[in-house]
This record gives sequence, structure tokens and C-alpha cells, in this order.
Amino acid sequence: MTKLLPEERIKDLRVERGLTGKELCELIDVPESTYNGYELGNEIPHSVLMKLSALYGVTTDYLLGLSDNKDPANAANPIKYDYERGGENSWIMNVLPT
Repeated sequence: MTKLLPEERIKDLRVERGLTGKELCELIDVPESTYNGYELGNEIPHSVLMKLSALYGVTTDYLLGLSDNKDPANAANPIKYDYERGGENSWIMNVLPT
């Protein structure tokens, strides 16, 4: 297993997707200064982990560095989400039926 820390994984995924910090923060509705702290090693709240997992299509275990398995379809209990625009500057995350 690759020993990447959560802050390394979330930054790598953001960069791989070509997102700026500002763009990502708009998608997950988190202040940019708060998110920057996550990429520097601050604790990531469960709600943010779930949003990042859904956005990137990876497992929360992968984000936390507990697994190298990115694919939620191969996870023990996959949860599927989608996003819809909730207003001018907000997004709504929906849990999809399994």
C-alpha cells in the first residue's frame, strides 16, 4: 500500500482533475482558507470527506490513506452521490438509491 497522507491524496486528486482551490471550494461549499488547511494537514470533517469522495469518485478509505482502492464499486458498502446546483452559488449533494 502506498503511504500517502490524507492531505497528499486530496491535493493530488484536485491537481489531477485540473481544479484550482477556489473551484473545488465552490463545488464542495467550503471556505478556501478552510480547505487550504486540509491540504496542509488539518483534520478533514466527515461531511467534507463524503463530498470529496463523491466528487472524485473514490472511497473515503482511499482519501484517508487506509486503502489504495479508489473504486467505490469495489468497496464493501458503496454509497453513490450526485450533485445538482442548489442556487446561484451552491450545490446540493444527493444520495442515490443502491
